[in-house]
Amino acid sequence: MKPFSMESILRYRVQLEKQAQQKLFANLQQEAEIKQQVEGLENELSGLYAELAHEQQQGITVESLLIIENWISNRQESLKQARIQLNNLSQKILQIREELIKRSQDKKALAKLKKKQNTAFRHHLEKKEIAMFDEIAVLRHNR
Repeated sequence: MKPFSMESILRYRVQLEKQAQQKLFANLQQEAEIKQQVEGLENELSGLYAELAHEQQQGITVESLLIIENWISNRQESLKQARIQLNNLSQKILQIREELIKRSQDKKALAKLKKKQNTAFRHHLEKKEIAMFDEIAVLRHNR
């Protein structure tokens, strides 16, 4: 019996867990940026609607109406794309979290195995030491 010999595998599992954590952090940052972008687009759209309502009360030319409506349409499309991107990223984050949980469980299982093997090895060495001392005592007693 020998001490835990899979130290390199354990280090690799720790490395994989750290990589998953970094990946999660990067995607969470990206999600926050997209959420901010969506909020900005929503605010811009509400401002455009308010401007359109104000202009209609004041009397608006057809050209101005078309420009504002085109701009609103453009912003709505941008908002739609940002929401789709946010939804896709949220799904990706869920997958990364599941991966991180799996990596963490793998690492913990190996760490537990390491502890168990090292304990068994120490117990084995103690038994050998006791047997050696018993043999020495027997040899001295027989002299």
